[in-house]
Amino acid sequence: MTTTTTIAAPLAAFAEAAAATLPHLSKDDVTPILTTARVTRDPERGVIVAGTDRYTVGEYVIPSDDTARHFESAEAADPSTDDPAILIPRDALEWIAKLAYKSLRRGGGRAGGDMSPAYAHTVIIEHATKDDHDPGTLTVTVRHTGTGSDERSQAFDGFIGNFPPVQRLLPALDAEPFPLSPNVGIDPAHLKRVMDYATKHHKGAPIVFAGTGDEATNGSHKRTPILATIGNLRALIQPMNVTR
Repeated sequence: MTTTTTIAAPLAAFAEAAAATLPHLSKDDVTPILTTARVTRDPERGVIVAGTDRYTVGEYVIPSDDTARHFESAEAADPSTDDPAILIPRDALEWIAKLAYKSLRRGGGRAGGDMSPAYAHTVIIEHATKDDHDPGTLTVTVRHTGTGSDERSQAFDGFIGNFPPVQRLLPALDAEPFPLSPNVGIDPAHLKRVMDYATKHHKGAPIVFAGTGDEATNGSHKRTPILATIGNLRALIQPMNVTR
């Protein structure tokens, strides 16, 4: 018996989520699980895309209000299940991030263009498996929201495994920002992952940096990750000790 897990979101938002989290995925196939992003659906927060390579963590949230408004405008039901989780390999995320809007049909409303470009297309991700040990097949489909027709579809090798619980390291959304400890540095290569995304999608917007953990751990020799926030992206960066 085949089991299919499905998650859907506006294409424009998911393409940005892919671009934001891709830099945090590992390129080392020695640990294949780290070359994937974990996509989940939270009824309150929305669609969450997260990736890590051990040194940084990237989490991008497509707010539930955005997805609800998208499907409402299209008069279509959100095909996402109540609590799905899908591992998306790097090549699938790269395919989504590189989709050229000029090659897709414009507009999308029943009147032929009464829908904003951000809502003109839906990306639907389906992971079909035969059992718990079957990696299965992951299919990414780009659907024209107004007409319901599929414009692009690509199949990728599926993935199963235990994604590391790195998101628990992220502070609660309502947590007070913690000041950075003195004499803490950031590896330029790790910082570049956030900077490249910010430059392309949030040019001119400030990146907010804050410490994590509590005063006891932050003041000790054990450095806690640095939280960088810009737009819908929150990233954790492992800091470096700075000696003087």
